[in-house]
Amino acid sequence: MSEVANLEASQAVALSLSRAWQFLSGESGTFDVLVDWTLNPSFAEFSVFMPLTVNAESRTAGVGVLIQREDATIVASHMFGLNNDEVNEDDLRDACAEVCNVFSGCVTPQVSLTSEIQIGLPQLATATDFEQISKGSVLTLNYMCGKEIKRLFVLIYGVFLVPTTA
Repeated sequence: MSEVANLEASQAVALSLSRAWQFLSGESGTFDVLVDWTLNPSFAEFSVFMPLTVNAESRTAGVGVLIQREDATIVASHMFGLNNDEVNEDDLRDACAEVCNVFSGCVTPQVSLTSEIQIGLPQLATATDFEQISKGSVLTLNYMCGKEIKRLFVLIYGVFLVPTTA
């Protein structure tokens, strides 16, 4: 695939993620593909990962979504029709898992254009899991929504190491 095709595909995925975020949270947000890898994402309280099995290529890819509590609360409140102060920890975890589910559907074209992909179950990662994933997986694309402190990351792994504690 050419550089132009890669850029167009990345922009299409960014638009798809932005639309999905608006649907899930009720808020607008613009995702951009990060070209500056100095903004390496760090562990977030709601770091959710999902394996994507590409059978024809004999590999496990993956998607990760790093969500701060403020954004998790917004999504859970919107998703379950609750006020922010009514959202509990189970609601937050369920909402973040659903965000990962929906976002995985947005990014699968960048995992493989030609092979069928089996989507696994989203798992909330601990800080130790996040470290294992970061060290043992191959991050191929990184999307970000937000600026400054409030950031939401979507990570695409060409090769994904499922943490041993998951």
